[in-house]
Amino acid sequence: QLDSYQHHLFLSIVLFCLALEDYVPEGRRHGCAWGYQLLMASVAIVYGFTGIAKSSEAWRMGDVLIRINNSGGKLDPFRELALQVGLSEEAFWWIGGHGVLVIQLLIMAAYLAVFFDPSRRWKATRLLDGVGLLAALAFHLGAEYLELRVGWFSFYMIILALIAFGRGASWSLLWRGKERLVAMARSRVPSAGGLLALFAGLAAAVSCVCVLLLVELPGIL
Repeated sequence: QLDSYQHHLFLSIVLFCLALEDYVPEGRRHGCAWGYQLLMASVAIVYGFTGIAKSSEAWRMGDVLIRINNSGGKLDPFRELALQVGLSEEAFWWIGGHGVLVIQLLIMAAYLAVFFDPSRRWKATRLLDGVGLLAALAFHLGAEYLELRVGWFSFYMIILALIAFGRGASWSLLWRGKERLVAMARSRVPSAGGLLALFAGLAAAVSCVCVLLLVELPGIL
């Protein structure tokens, strides 16, 4: 099922974008890596395509959500709450079906905003940062709550959303964590630079093997 959704193809696109060399045009002191820009555009295409797929009548009228709910009843508490406040059952599923479509289109718009305005010069881009992050968290955590069989895909997309819409906070947190680990390692082994490098290389190799075993990347091993 994971391969039927082409998650591994998407991961390959993400890794390709991250592997591209940084580039700043001549005459400019600052710029945005075009690999990062390509990644933002690629993710926007993914959400745009899935949004179009969910524009079918079965999705908009809530029929797909009803079938998903029949397998586990995860949406029953929300449905009962909607009935208590006066909504009909048909209206609840209609709102749910249209809500999923709107959320996906909002996430797509947020990624496109970052693509066209990576420096956040426009107020709309800064607004879409927050909207996109909340929408991505709601959508993918909702998918995990419904126990959809999509493997780690939701977590990949949450991490991408934190990087794209968290602005400098996500990168700053990762950088501070790396600096603290390096400082701690150097303080513990101050005179063993070569040994430390060897240990780091072995740790990286073991980490790669663990990732290949745990993450859905069939055909690698």
